[in-house]
Amino acid sequence: MCGGGSSDASDAAQRREDERQAEITRSTEAIDAAFGNRGAQQQEFVNSLREFLTGDVRRQQEVAGRRSKFGLARAGLSGGSQAVDQGRTLAEEFTEGLLKSERVAQGGLADLKAQDEQARLQLLGLAQTGLKAGTAASRASEAIQSNLAGASAAGLQEGVGDVFGKTANLFRAQEEAAARRRGGDVFGKTANLFRAQEEAAARRRGVSEAEVFADPFSR
Repeated sequence: MCGGGSSDASDAAQRREDERQAEITRSTEAIDAAFGNRGAQQQEFVNSLREFLTGDVRRQQEVAGRRSKFGLARAGLSGGSQAVDQGRTLAEEFTEGLLKSERVAQGGLADLKAQDEQARLQLLGLAQTGLKAGTAASRASEAIQSNLAGASAAGLQEGVGDVFGKTANLFRAQEEAAARRRGGDVFGKTANLFRAQEEAAARRRGVSEAEVFADPFSR
């Protein structure tokens, strides 16, 4: 009887172990299935991020191009060698911006894959300690969505930055030069106004223009 009881207990323990291993297998398969189907989602993620970043580069290019043309026209340099140089700089920065957008997109994809793998391994570890298959599948889905949202936010936050810094500096220099020229014009107008006022005052006093400007402090 004792031997029979021991055998029954052993059989029961074996059944529990078999069921535990079966549940581990089911949980593991559920986890791997969830993360194994990520290829299409990850590709969609990198495509969307790349599209956003390149769109930002193109928007910056349009603004920089308009400002460059305006600055050149204002400085009377349209069509000259400086315009050619600025066009070349603009094109170079545009290419650099596209390359950076691709680097950021691919970096975001690499980070997303790393986060997914880390989450997968963590869940597989939990499966070994008794995580049920249904719960494992649910947590895998939650982790996938969380990782996707985090990677998207990180990619958008990093962005491409100020792509056309050199073009902006050239435009700024043109604006400063134009401002200096306008400053000269302003003082020229001021001098003319001063002269007109002096002439009017001289006429009221009956003094000739030559006398006024020969020695304005003698009166």
